[in-house]
Parts: sequence; structure tokens; C-alpha cells
Amino acid sequence: MACVFSTPVTIVKDKRNLMARGTRWLSFQLRRRANKFLRRPLLAVAFCYARWVARQARADKGGRSALVLTTADPGNLGDEAVFWATARVLKQEQFQRVSIVSFAPDKLWNVPGADTVMLPIHHNPTGLDFIEFVRVARGFSHFYIWGADIVDGSHGVFVARGRLRLANLGAAAGLRTTICSFSVCESPAPEIMREFQRLDSRVALYCRDAVSYERLAKWIGNRAKLSADIAFLLEADSEAPLVQKARAFVQQARKDGKLVVGINLNDMFCVAFGSFPPRELVEHYVHVCLKLRSFYPNLAIVLLPHGTYADQQRYAITDFSLAELFLKRWPGTSNDIFLPPVGMRAVEVRAICGLVDFVFSGRMHLSIACLTQGTPVFGLTYQGKFEGLFRHFGLDEMFIAPDQLPNADAVADFLRKGIERLPALRVRIQDQLPKVKALARENLNLQAP
Repeated sequence: MACVFSTPVTIVKDKRNLMARGTRWLSFQLRRRANKFLRRPLLAVAFCYARWVARQARADKGGRSALVLTTADPGNLGDEAVFWATARVLKQEQFQRVSIVSFAPDKLWNVPGADTVMLPIHHNPTGLDFIEFVRVARGFSHFYIWGADIVDGSHGVFVARGRLRLANLGAAAGLRTTICSFSVCESPAPEIMREFQRLDSRVALYCRDAVSYERLAKWIGNRAKLSADIAFLLEADSEAPLVQKARAFVQQARKDGKLVVGINLNDMFCVAFGSFPPRELVEHYVHVCLKLRSFYPNLAIVLLPHGTYADQQRYAITDFSLAELFLKRWPGTSNDIFLPPVGMRAVEVRAICGLVDFVFSGRMHLSIACLTQGTPVFGLTYQGKFEGLFRHFGLDEMFIAPDQLPNADAVADFLRKGIERLPALRVRIQDQLPKVKALARENLNLQAP
């Protein structure tokens, strides 16, 4: 059954904003030129300041406190899972204070058990930003830099270089500094790998999967340690009202003899990986699910969006808006499909993942949410992330490349073969989960120095 798409997805080209965009562009260019000339001498001042701080008696000598450098502004539920889990574990470890870095006053992180400090140190920090970082960092004993997928240069060399400089500054200031839970793509930026080679020896490194560890080892040997993504430590909220509503939907579907599948459409496949136009991406998913329904006529779908940040450079699109498009195009009834509302939390998503039979995910952190609940998940892979994730569990044939998505027959057949293995997959996941969670705790580098 074919689906015809006629509703256009708006491309962001608002002429009313051209003046504002031009002003921002000019400001950015002037700032960048000033940075080019001033960053190096101001960075030298920051390192002198850091060494002076390290020689002073620590104000927090009686207890531990952590400064946590986030990966992005709020809006991605994978990031939310990471920092909620981090704050909870650090508090369990008797840290007196946990502070999450926010990058802008209008985009502040709100993490239970933590406060937030505002430092504009995400993209291309200025020399003055580095000095301000040292001023703030001197009040902490530990500095955690979340590496995720951005410290290998794949999201911009300037982003990765800034984080490595901050790591060196943190170590110079006497903080126990760790670059946590990061992955390395197949072709990392060579200049960033050379920065890793020159990294202060006091900085601890934790790769979140064995594939990334092996890729990094080609450049720096065995200096890094193996971990798993700390999002594995987030606890689900099974009693939340939204989860109760999802549970009622799934229970009714099961009573009707339906197979319940979770579906995630990642908006990044519209702007980066594969670069499908939104209507086309949704069309492919609809066709895959229709083909899957030809194998399993009693099919129910739980849509699992996992991000609310819209990339304004190309499409004003998010996981949620893609899910809404899918909902409109799906030729079933309301008894066949469930879409949670915008505003759900990572702890709720995690609980919902535990309700379904399996998930087809375009996001790595949603896959982690599934695995923590013992739910088999099949991935639409990107940046080599899923290979390392599934290796933790000794699983193979769990992901498929984005260029296969237009072939509904191939993707549906891939999922059908996975469905036949569901009982064995559940057993395997549950067997390996304690080991993976132990690796996730390694990121916090809590062993005695």
C-alpha cells in the first residue's frame, strides 16, 4: 500500500529574520577574528592562572565536588539521560556538590540533584572564556568532560580542540579531570588525534565502546580505558502518569494479540546522516511498517521520539514532528498506534521502552534505554555507533545502514529475522547488562588516585 505525501515541510527561509541573521553573522565574524589574535596569549594567561590555583590550598579539601561539562544545550533526551544519571551516581558517592555547565542563560540545564553554572565554553571558546573557566573550576575537586561523539572532530575541529584545551586547563588547576563516555568515528580528524597525543598525562580517558577504544589506540596506544555509556545507569520512572497511559495501550494491544513495536525517527537523518527530506524519511518508515504488517497483521506501534531540538539551518524538524507526520500518514486506527506528548522525560521513555516487544531505533541513546530494560532493539546505524554498543552485549546482525531504508522489503525482512530471535536476544541482554552497567560507572573515575 503506497502513501502519497502532499503536505509540504517548511524549510526555514523567513525573510523577516534576514537582518537578525546578518547581524549575528557579522558579530560572529568579528568575534572570530578577534579570537584569532587574542586567544593564544589569553590561553597562556589561563594556564598561568590554573597553575597558580593548583598551588593554593583547596577550599573544598574536606569533600568532593564535580563540575560537569555537557555536550549540548537541553533538548536531546539522550543527553538528559546522561546528566541525570551522572548527578544521581555522584550524589550516591557522597559528592557535596554537582554543577552542570550550561552554555547560555536562556538554555539552562535543570538536573535533579545538581545546580548549574553558565559558561560559554561549548563552541570555540575565547581566551577570556578559558580564564573564566579557571575562575569557576577552582572551587571544584573533579572535572568531567562529556566527550560523546564530538571529541574526535567529527562535529567540528574547533569543538573538539576546545574541550581538549579545557581538559588540560582542568588538570593544570589541580582538578581530577576525566574525558568521559566518548566514541571515535572511523575517520577521526588527524589534527585532533595529535591533540590527544599531547594531552596532559593527568587527564583520564574513557571510551564508551570497544570499537572506539581500538580506533583511538591506533593513535595513542593503550592510554585510554574501556567504559560504557553512563546513560546505562539512568533509572526508569515506571509509575509516571504517561507511562501508565502507555502501559494501558500496550496491555490492550497484547490482549488483542498484537505484536507491539517501538519506532523512532531520528531528525538527524534529515540534516546529516543520509540527508533524507522529512517527507521522504517518513514515507520510508511507513512503507517499512506496512511491509512488516504484511508479515504480522496484528501490529501495534509505539512512536518513540527522543529529541526536541530543531536544526534551524535546514529544516525546522524534530523527532516529535517526524513522529506526528508518521501518525498522520499511518493508515491504521488509533487503537494501532500511540504517540507520547512533547515534554516527556528520559526516565519516562526508558520505562516505555520496557513495555514493547522490540524497537527499531534511529538513535543510539534510545537503543541504550531499550537495552537497560532488557528490550531487543534494532538500529539504523550512523557514525559506527551501533557496532560498539552492541559489542558490549556480544550481539550481531542488530543494525542496518541508512542507505537500505528506501528498500522496504529489505528492512522489513531484516526486522522479521530479528523478531524470530527475540526470546534469545532478551536472555542475552539480561545476562550482559550487569557487566555493562559496571563499565558505565568507570566513566566517573572514582578509584583512589
